[in-house]
Amino acid sequence: MSDHSIFAPSSGAQLIHCAGSVLLQAQFPEDEDSVASMTGTASHWWGAEHLADDGSRPPVGAVAPNGVTVTQTMTDGATQWIEAVEDILAESGTAAVMNVERTVQIPSVHELCYGTPDTDIWVPWSKTLHIVDFKGGRLLHEPEEHIQCVEYAEGRVLELIAADPTLQDQHITVVITIVQPHAYHPLGTVRRWTCKASDLRGIINRLKAQALLALTANPPTVTGEGCRHCRARHACTANQRRAYAAAEYVDTATARPLHGAELALELRILEDAEDALKSRRTGLEQQAFHEAKTGGVPGYGLESSRGKLDWIKPAEDVVALGDAMGVDLRKALAAITPTQAKKLIDESVISAYAAHTPGSARLVRTDNLAQQVFGK
Repeated sequence: MSDHSIFAPSSGAQLIHCAGSVLLQAQFPEDEDSVASMTGTASHWWGAEHLADDGSRPPVGAVAPNGVTVTQTMTDGATQWIEAVEDILAESGTAAVMNVERTVQIPSVHELCYGTPDTDIWVPWSKTLHIVDFKGGRLLHEPEEHIQCVEYAEGRVLELIAADPTLQDQHITVVITIVQPHAYHPLGTVRRWTCKASDLRGIINRLKAQALLALTANPPTVTGEGCRHCRARHACTANQRRAYAAAEYVDTATARPLHGAELALELRILEDAEDALKSRRTGLEQQAFHEAKTGGVPGYGLESSRGKLDWIKPAEDVVALGDAMGVDLRKALAAITPTQAKKLIDESVISAYAAHTPGSARLVRTDNLAQQVFGK
């Protein structure tokens, strides 16, 4: 089995709208070397190790298998995932069965569909299945009909019914929990959606139909919200045409004052146009970023920023350092940041306790494009 399914649940939001996205995205693997990806992987590793509780819980400052040093900020986020899981286990009793990052097959979508939930918990006495997904990014994820989590739930429900044929999906309660510590939401960082497993049939049937269509000779590409995170958005002609059409809309927008319904309509058109242009531009930027590593993009280069200064020692060690130096480095339930501490303690002492996280490289314009292209 390969590491990534061609119908991975993480790409389910693209599949359900665009069958053509499957073969297109297969040509452009995920960038697992990006700072965001590597940081997220390290944070997930730290949280999973703590949930496994096998006696070898890594501390702050531990180096994850991918080489990233785990910082206090990363553990703060993963801790919310751990606490959300522990709350469910406390409510469910000792009969609850928990799995951490265990792959599930989802043949009701396609025989090639499988994925790895962050956490799933089965509570036999209440016939309740919990899917708990840890999202480290800032783009908001809503738990209601979250395609990726719906697919995880489907795979686990199929396993449960196979093990106990007396179970029926209309009698199984599914609770999808999204833990997203680093993105503001009025409902907080831990959000839930509850339904019956049978309520997911419609979504699964749509995914199945799209999966079958995706493997036909010429699967259609359909633009829309799914384009935003499609790995092939920079190479998709449908998305290109959508972006050009959006640019035309922007270019010819009327200048006369608008009110009421007309104002709302044009605002909506321009918002859609902006989304279309952004999906195309960010896709092309990602491609240019990789090509710029070999110097192959005229007029563009790479510029690295320095990452945020973060503690690489546990909070109690940092606080002890402050006590030894005669200053209070505490704040509510945590140490103050290294940058704040530098105002109180010599920077040479701070350097033994803190380090800059990896900075992200970004694409920047370097010289006049015409000069690069025409050599003038």
